[in-house]
Amino acid sequence: RYVKEAATSSCNFEGSSPLSTQNSSSRRTPHPETGRPIRERSRRILSIANMSLRRVAVMGSGKIGRACAFFLQRSGSYDVTSLDHEGANLYWIKDNIPGASTRKVSFTDANAMAKALEGHDAVLAAGPFWHNPMIAEVCKRVGAHYLDLTEDVSVTQKVKELAGGAGTAFIPQCGLAPGFITIAGYNLAKSLDTVQDLRLRVGALPRFPSNALKYNLTWSTSGLINEYIQPCEAIVNGKLISVPPLENLEHCTIEGLELESFNTSGGLGTLAETLNGRIGTLDYKTLRFPGHRDILKLLLNDLGYAKDPEGLGRVFERSIPATDQDQVAVFVSCTGEKNGRLLERTYAKVRLATGHHTPTSPLDYLNPRPKTQCTLDPKPQPPNAKRLPRRLLGTGRLGGCLGLLSRSRLRLGRAACSIS
Repeated sequence: RYVKEAATSSCNFEGSSPLSTQNSSSRRTPHPETGRPIRERSRRILSIANMSLRRVAVMGSGKIGRACAFFLQRSGSYDVTSLDHEGANLYWIKDNIPGASTRKVSFTDANAMAKALEGHDAVLAAGPFWHNPMIAEVCKRVGAHYLDLTEDVSVTQKVKELAGGAGTAFIPQCGLAPGFITIAGYNLAKSLDTVQDLRLRVGALPRFPSNALKYNLTWSTSGLINEYIQPCEAIVNGKLISVPPLENLEHCTIEGLELESFNTSGGLGTLAETLNGRIGTLDYKTLRFPGHRDILKLLLNDLGYAKDPEGLGRVFERSIPATDQDQVAVFVSCTGEKNGRLLERTYAKVRLATGHHTPTSPLDYLNPRPKTQCTLDPKPQPPNAKRLPRRLLGTGRLGGCLGLLSRSRLRLGRAACSIS
């Protein structure tokens, strides 16, 4: 993070650019802790690290917004303000995230948002996706960096247009999909000389499904339905095309989980645009437990809820419970040539949280407690059994994304994965 801030900082250290490639061996200063000489570039980064906390506003404090606010405040690097139009959500922030500020504001009042966001360095839009264009416009107006988690293609296009001529960064689609999954896919693609096929699969799933949909609500309900009804991008035979949602059903097994996958909208982000003309096949599909897709087609197509997504959202909120006992499944497969040899490289993970207590909020995963261990084997083990320690993740889609992104390098999973 500090390297990025040094690159974008307006500070001018000794008349050179923040990340100048010139030889700076002659300009060294003592390290503040060790006293050993350090290079000029390292000195710049340390200077930025010692600056005051960055002020970050999180727009929305629902399932995902409160998790974002918690992780940012917990890091110790940010002064977080949570903004929402629902008082109950803001009370949750006050009660559960020490140090975070709250402010009630309407996401449909641009002037009120501009007043509330004045002086913030960055704004993370974590509310309903249809508010993002106005939030982005306000960020441009007050000079704040803008980030969001949306998968909606039309909203991202509007944000892209607003970014033109802005003096700050506009970074949409920073969630799990799009976001982490496209980073993982592009990383595998770069490891090959030429790429033929790249397949991305992601699913935020309950650990103990008990209803016909075999699903629980762990992130934005409106965003969930939106990806089920909007057209999907894909590259087929080297051409960027639009494909219908809920089609092209596949079945796969990832670390013992039997799953199905099907087309959903927005998961590719801008990766299709990046790889267009350089790859034969690129697609994204959502992972669910078998049978989920067929029920969705009944609800959306046969019963007409595709034309009434808000109505379906109310049905889901009323009938499908949330859960803290969830897991995130990720599967990326890339086929291409390396040194004249045809290769397939795969990244596959299933991340779940286990422990000796039942979590009730994102805080329960990270508050100081007796250390627990996380294993991919859900079966109980004797206390003296050797287990692979893993970091406990937060709840929901964002929690899985942040946990996976915390690793400095992508590593190939040892799981046995197959797609039929």
